[in-house]
Amino acid sequence: MALHAQNVAIMAGAVGDEVDAVARALVERGAVRIDVAQTVLEKLRR
Repeated sequence: MALHAQNVAIMAGAVGDEVDAVARALVERGAVRIDVAQTVLEKLRR
């Protein structure tokens, strides 16, 4: 599931260290989805 989460994070636009941070958040939430990844990435970039 971790590799899938990383791929979803990249599809959401995450780059560099953001990929791991977003992927971890997706796995922790148990929701490896593009919409969740976009929300996490938005919050991370604030």
